[in-house]
Amino acid sequence: RWYILSFFAIWGLGQLALAFNARRKYEHVGLGDPFFLALSLYLLILFVEKRAWPYMAAAGVAVALTMWSKQPVGALLFCAVSFFIVCLAIFQKITWKKFLFTAALFISGFSVVNALFFVWLLLNHALKDMWLQSVVWAFTWAKRTVATPTLPTLIAIFFPSPDKFHFPSYVWSALPIPCLILFFRTFINHLWKRQLDTKQLVVFAAVMVCLASWGQYYPIPCARHTYWSAAPMFGMFAYFVWDL
Repeated sequence: RWYILSFFAIWGLGQLALAFNARRKYEHVGLGDPFFLALSLYLLILFVEKRAWPYMAAAGVAVALTMWSKQPVGALLFCAVSFFIVCLAIFQKITWKKFLFTAALFISGFSVVNALFFVWLLLNHALKDMWLQSVVWAFTWAKRTVATPTLPTLIAIFFPSPDKFHFPSYVWSALPIPCLILFFRTFINHLWKRQLDTKQLVVFAAVMVCLASWGQYYPIPCARHTYWSAAPMFGMFAYFVWDL
């Protein structure tokens, strides 16, 4: 657990330093999403290890705060954690009652934070502005950048070529590969062992968080977006090599 989290901590500090340095040029650079992204993973790990239900509700709160720090990241993280909860029920063969209770805790924590933000926006007559800026404009910009997201286009975006995007190396293209391998290996281990141990579930939680962050490559994997999204994958890459 601490081996993985140490890399997330280093990444978070690097993100904060980059944000402070870049804020002069890019006012949209956020400080909250790297912290809350790492916090979401930490709470998921605590839930897996201790099976204490408040940690799952707290994870929902952290995911919501991630979304309000940077909407696309938070939305992808919500989908990733929801998928993790479903897989956790499958891997651990828990009952429908426990599964629904776990999902309800996560959604409750997520919903409470969203409700507070929505109330604040409504009171300040800013809900429409938030919707136009954070949702409508995001989709408009993505559509302008990638008119037709075909399979070859998506492959070129999520595994960018240095020649096309002016990158110094293939590092940013290679970092997601160990995460994908660990993702599929988890399901293979489940089919082989039927029930995964705590260590494998912790790794799977970290993988899901990394894959959620990977979505920031879309619609254009520029230097800033690739660093923001792929940086947490350094920890998973190190773990993957160490675990060989």
